[in-house]
Formats: sequence, C-alpha cells, structure tokens
Amino acid sequence: MNTRARSCMLSLALSLASSSAFTEPLAEFDALAKLCREAFDQRPAVEVVYAEPVKAWVKRQYAPTTVVVRVQKTSSSVSPFVGQIEVTQTASAHRGDDENAVRALDVSTNENVMRSVHRISLAFRDDGWTPISGTSHVDVRRDGNDPFTRAESSKHSREALLEMQGPIARCMGQPALFSRSALTLVP
Repeated sequence: MNTRARSCMLSLALSLASSSAFTEPLAEFDALAKLCREAFDQRPAVEVVYAEPVKAWVKRQYAPTTVVVRVQKTSSSVSPFVGQIEVTQTASAHRGDDENAVRALDVSTNENVMRSVHRISLAFRDDGWTPISGTSHVDVRRDGNDPFTRAESSKHSREALLEMQGPIARCMGQPALFSRSALTLVP
C-alpha cells in the first residue's frame, strides 16, 4: 500500500473515530433525557398527598411537563461536552386538613398555580454524564389572569442534586425515590 493510500485510510479512521466519539455522548445524553421525560409522563395527573412541610393534605393537578435539553461541545479534554436539562412543571393545588375533603375538591388549572423550573447542568466525564450543578425556582399565581411571581429560588451543588428524589432524580440517572414526607394517594 502506498503512502498516499495509508494517509487517506488514516484520515478516514480518525474521522470515523471522531464521529463515534461525538455520537456516543450525544446518544447517552438523549437516553438520559428520555428517562427524564418518561419519569414525569408516568407521574399521575392528579395526586392527593399529605405534605409534611405544610402539615396538610394537598390535591395537585399537573399539566404536562416540558423537558428541554441542550448539549454543547467544549474545548476541554476533561469534559469534552456539557449539557443542560431544563424541566418545567406546572400544577394547580388546594389543601385542607381532612383527606376525604381534599379528595373531593375540584382543582382548577386556573387557580393556585405553581410553576417550578429545574435546570440541571451535566458534564461528560470519564465516559459518562455527571451532574455538576443546578438551579431551581418556583413561581406562583392565584388566578389565571395574574402574572407569575417568584416565590423562591435556589442553587444546587452536585451533592444536593444527587440527593433529590422523585421524577427529577431520573433526569440525573438516579432511581426515582420518593420523599418520606409525602405519601402519594391516587384515587
């Protein structure tokens, strides 16, 4: 085989290896995003829970969850790709002291609306995606005609992200464990 043919084959092999190196992390990120979407799709549209933080029974009606993903190639050899998963959940809720009374409530999607947005930043390191940081905020409105107002906002370390439970945990490849403080009771 002549030098030119070897050079062309080497160039083709490097191109294919580079393409494969780019394709695998993207395919893994897509799989992670799919797990995230499925976790929220499997959640009941209506749930009745005892919410320990507010010491009350709560009935929530969820709108479909939106999951947006972004991936970017970097110049870093340690983390050649970074990605972000943004999950937006909207729910209407009413609460009360008695489980049966709360179950009977008609929850309107136009009243007592809460919108929560979680942004999880991940990096591709050591042949896998790992969470590195995150943010979340909660916006509320009492009536469908009112604008949302910011109720709370927080930043999350990698360690805090890995301790999250519920469907959001699946967005980081973790099992969707649920909080002991909220018992889900679906009619």
